[in-house]
Amino acid sequence: MRALLLLPCILAAGCLIDRDLYEERYTELGGVDTAEGPWGVRFADTPNCIAVDAAEIDLGGTFTFDVYLRAEAAPGSGILPVVAWNGAFAIYQDTEGRLVAGPSEPPPAKTAVVSPVSLFDGAYHHLALTYGQSGYATLYLDGTRLMLGPVALGSAPVTTLHLGCWPEQDVAFRGDIGEARLSDVAFYGSDFEPEWRPYDVESTTLVLWHLDEGEGRKVYDATGIARGTIEVEAWVPFPLGGEPPR
Repeated sequence: MRALLLLPCILAAGCLIDRDLYEERYTELGGVDTAEGPWGVRFADTPNCIAVDAAEIDLGGTFTFDVYLRAEAAPGSGILPVVAWNGAFAIYQDTEGRLVAGPSEPPPAKTAVVSPVSLFDGAYHHLALTYGQSGYATLYLDGTRLMLGPVALGSAPVTTLHLGCWPEQDVAFRGDIGEARLSDVAFYGSDFEPEWRPYDVESTTLVLWHLDEGEGRKVYDATGIARGTIEVEAWVPFPLGGEPPR
């Protein structure tokens, strides 16, 4: 096994790597050296946030949003957002501990798909929202369909999309986000097996944030149209190697 290695950190560039957090995750993952592998970002509370320029994202009437994440166990009460794009959609856990996907209006949403299943158990998960021309939204957790229903999502998104935060509600995610993707098709029509690996840019990909920069305060979209700025607790290893850690 190679020795634990941290990527170089130039303080002037605003590096956020936290040695204690890195060693904690290194231990949790059984000593697997992921220092040069996939990274993710850790959110602890506001103002932790990733704000990306969404002006060039052409969100049509059909899409899929995928995200790999690890949510804290027992994070406390309050709204806990995964993604919020005002004028389009939001995914969050509400104050009653339910997983909600709907328009980005102030909770409680007038129309949404709502599941009693909580993300916040300390484990790694794949979460997906699909939306079709018929106006039906479907939530999947680890490839299992949680809820399906008609939802009136917004059709006039603003030019900034937020990952791991919802500034208008002054709330943030608590845990790690490893990768997020937005595609112009509704990929999943039934239960499926998540790939649990970094996604490739495909013809259906609108934007793809690998979140593997590992340092600094910028994130880059693999398609080149939606880069963003970042204010997070720390960069942390986030393994995407075929199977989620147990």
